Amino acid sequence: MLIVIACAIVMSGEYVPKKQVSNRMSACVEVATRAKLAKLDPLLLMSISWIESRFDRRAVSNAGAVGLLQILPKYFCPRRKLKNCDTIDAGLKAWVIWRKTVKSDREALCRYNGGWRCGRRSRHYARAVIRTRQKVTASRLWQIAYRFHTICADMFFWGDRWRN
Repeated sequence: MLIVIACAIVMSGEYVPKKQVSNRMSACVEVATRAKLAKLDPLLLMSISWIESRFDRRAVSNAGAVGLLQILPKYFCPRRKLKNCDTIDAGLKAWVIWRKTVKSDREALCRYNGGWRCGRRSRHYARAVIRTRQKVTASRLWQIAYRFHTICADMFFWGDRWRN
């Protein structure tokens, strides 16, 4: 439940076509779940996925990066080919590799985006991911979950009253 709310918060403030909302929401939940299983920060990886691909599984960049986490198959996929490559696992692997090479998440994000060169665009990317990550806080998640629970309870209560 909280992962779904977190995905909704990450996606908030930007237009997503109605036909694509459920697909993108399921992609977000999958990234968060796989990150959690790998003992990584699911909110950070959701934010990376949102900034990289807007949770579009079929996204392809001009540089040839593919998938939700926009990985380059020639570096992170088995046999350096996209065929039989799980792009989410490859993205998690890429994040772990870059995170181990530097001291902070901000530097790792810069490297994740720009490789060994951390230029202006990569620093801007790192700031965007961190801003997106900061939108989702534990207190905000619980606040929304509580409101949702209260609204549902009120609907059931008043629904019973209206029927009688």
